[in-house]
Order: sequence, then structure tokens, then C-alpha cells
Amino acid sequence: MWAAAAFAPSDGSERYCTGMVPPHAHHLFWDTPLETFEPAEFPAYTIARALEHGTERDVAWVRGLLGDDAVRDVLRSDAHLSRRSANFWALCFGVPRDRVAALAPTSGRDADGARRAR
Repeated sequence: MWAAAAFAPSDGSERYCTGMVPPHAHHLFWDTPLETFEPAEFPAYTIARALEHGTERDVAWVRGLLGDDAVRDVLRSDAHLSRRSANFWALCFGVPRDRVAALAPTSGRDADGARRAR
């Protein structure tokens, strides 16, 4: 079974500095000026990008920077995650499906699961 612990740095050697995005995570913020971006000032945005577009290493970085509780909060509140990502990460972080915003019937999707235009 997948667990959130699987995405943590294995030896604790990676320490994350607030105020910077590590090179391995630059791809998450393609539309953001990285010179001035402070990930900790925008936790929901940072977490959502890592969950939706990131690698295991990117998720480990977010967990080290913002913590597991913040990730769970985003799963419970961000209806913009894809159903696939939301379901996967809810399983990993132990969030019940009925508490995941992106899996709720009113999450901005049509009856067939397609996103409605905003």
C-alpha cells in the first residue's frame, strides 16, 4: 500500500530552504517568476502544483517545506485537482474520498466527470 512516508527523503539529507524553489521543481512553476516566488507564502498553490504535475522528489520537497497536514488541507479544499491526482494522493495521505474536494459531486465537473468551463 502506498503511504505518504514513501515520498519523504530517505536519509533526511535534503533540507529545504523557504524562499526558493529547488532546480528539480522548476518545471512546476512554468508561469511563475522564480526569482521572486516564495513557495511558503502560497502553500495551496505550491502543493497543488506538486500533486498535479510533480515527481516523487517534488512531493517530498513540498512535504519537507510545508508538512503533511498542509497537503491534506489542500486535498480537502482544492477542487481544481484532476480526479486522478486527487484520488491517488488521497489514498497516499489517508484522506477519505468523501472529504476530497476534487472528488465531490459539485467540484466543477459535468455528470460525466469532465471539467466545466469557467
